[in-house]
Amino acid sequence: MKRLILFALAVIYACQLFAQEHFAVSGERCSTSNLYAFDPETPSATLIGATGLNGITGIDIHPQSGILYGVVGGGRCNAADRSLVTIDKSTGVATTIASLSGRVVSDISFNAAGTLYAFAPRDDELITIDINTGASTTIGSISNNNSAGLSFDSSGALFMVDDSNLYQLNPADASVLLSASNPDTNHDNENIAFVDKNDRLITSEGGTPVQYFLFTDKVSGAETSIGYINETLSAVSSFRQPLQQQQQAVPTLSSWGLGILAGLMGLLVHLRQRKAKSAY
Repeated sequence: MKRLILFALAVIYACQLFAQEHFAVSGERCSTSNLYAFDPETPSATLIGATGLNGITGIDIHPQSGILYGVVGGGRCNAADRSLVTIDKSTGVATTIASLSGRVVSDISFNAAGTLYAFAPRDDELITIDINTGASTTIGSISNNNSAGLSFDSSGALFMVDDSNLYQLNPADASVLLSASNPDTNHDNENIAFVDKNDRLITSEGGTPVQYFLFTDKVSGAETSIGYINETLSAVSSFRQPLQQQQQAVPTLSSWGLGILAGLMGLLVHLRQRKAKSAY
């Protein structure tokens, strides 16, 4: 009986973790990189585990495979250590795939087709990275010398945030389609950008030891504070789906986990009743 209950609880935990839509990672200034389950509504970050690496500056989930990718791309890390990695979402352990050939990369984001885009701040370039070889291809130049956050939304629009500036970029040539500045000088050091499950653009003002998160209007750049956490994160990612898929009523894995628990508990009751009857 105890084993059955423990198994059921393990199933629920696994289902909830698999259904986790937001992950975050630390690693600013080539510091230790840990993986967190991230809730943007609160906001809050719950430690999953150590990656075993330093300096992970960007993460994103492949839209088809669900694999979590990351880059060790910090300018303060050794050039030889800059690499493309995958990260186990249940343990946090990272596995190196390929070298970035010394490229400094501040953030990454997959488009809906599974092409990995990145921003290379030292080269002022929007690039793509081959997820098998780590080879990069330049898309175009961007007049920016800062470490910027990068994120696609579900419509395919590509956004970059740099300090107090918001840009919408053309993924084909890196040209600026829209730019806006946040007038709120209280939050003017944004370097993280991601789109949540509701397709809202969220940015973060990096800092130690307090880090603020903000809803950012995609047109005006105006920001609304969500809250802060007492962690220093370098990147946040979200598993985004096309809008037509979001509108379909599909049960979550968490609800499946609860269904499994109910089924197992029902089976347990049934077996105990049979055992009781056989005793007479």
